[in-house]
Amino acid sequence: MAEIALAEQRLRAGLNDWFETQQRLDRRFERLTVAYSGGVDSTVLLWLLASAPAGTLPAPVDAIHVNHDLQTSAHDFQRHCERQCLAWGVPLRCV
Repeated sequence: MAEIALAEQRLRAGLNDWFETQQRLDRRFERLTVAYSGGVDSTVLLWLLASAPAGTLPAPVDAIHVNHDLQTSAHDFQRHCERQCLAWGVPLRCV
């Protein structure tokens, strides 16, 4: 369990560093949109952003899921993304 907490701490620190760099470069964001496949990487990124304390992100978070319909499981992935975004309160657009 301690390893998970440490991994989360490192990931959040990395995101904070990136946001600070963008701020120093005077970059502004209207939204932070995650390309959400439903896989582990995009799920972790979206969760990190969605669970960030209020007021700590430079812009609101949303997600987009592209259903290419190339696999039989494509609609299962879309439903998974829809459920997660609903649970986390993240607006999702599926195309």
